[in-house]
Amino acid sequence: MSERKAKISNPEKVREANRYFMTKVLFNVFLIFFGAILIGTFLTQMQAKTAMVKQEENSRLALEEAVSAMDSNVQNADVLSAIFHDGNQDELDDICQLFSSGLFESMADVSNKERSRVFGDMVERSGVQYLFLMSMDGRIVLSSRADLYGVNPASMSLMTQENINQLLKGTKRKNGTVKPVTVKNRYGTFYFYSMPYHYRGNTYILSLGTEASVLDVQISSLTDVSVVLSRIAVGNGGFVFAVNKEDGTFLY
Repeated sequence: MSERKAKISNPEKVREANRYFMTKVLFNVFLIFFGAILIGTFLTQMQAKTAMVKQEENSRLALEEAVSAMDSNVQNADVLSAIFHDGNQDELDDICQLFSSGLFESMADVSNKERSRVFGDMVERSGVQYLFLMSMDGRIVLSSRADLYGVNPASMSLMTQENINQLLKGTKRKNGTVKPVTVKNRYGTFYFYSMPYHYRGNTYILSLGTEASVLDVQISSLTDVSVVLSRIAVGNGGFVFAVNKEDGTFLY
């Protein structure tokens, strides 16, 4: 019994046991600490990867939204343009019907000054910039200005002879679509519309012109790429931009 107690109480054995115990404890603490670092690193990488995937998804959706918005705006601009052109052509048709109802007949025997006054009232009520009746040789036979009677619009730089030739063909196609004639003169850019008017066996061309800016202003916000892109949200301070392939210009 006494020998066993002596063996157990041997200082060297106790120190060795303590060292072994402390080494094991420290090793376990190291494993726990190292494991915590690994788990933290893994979670951080997973979080960063998730954030990158999320950002990539948001960026892809933003690009798709931008492309979809521009495609949709182009279609809307086309629809708006068609409505605008159809409306002006219909207004010309209304004036033609007004002529056929007896107005043109009533002006047959009055002076050019009186015809111009009546025609001027029509121009003012229509809200257009130009309205006149041409003969098939391209000369004005009825206008809001009496001094223009018998004058070719090309001779006064109102439009080119090519413009006149296009108007003489009419701007409404057989399929019902309207293709206006774009006229540029010193007063600006205008869309002209025309249609035939028949009177006493003769054919004339009734034409009206309106400022192109009336339509351009309406569709500018739809066709302006920079305006469309400015409305696209990316997140995290990102932004969408486009590059003009022809000159390398950045649009943002």
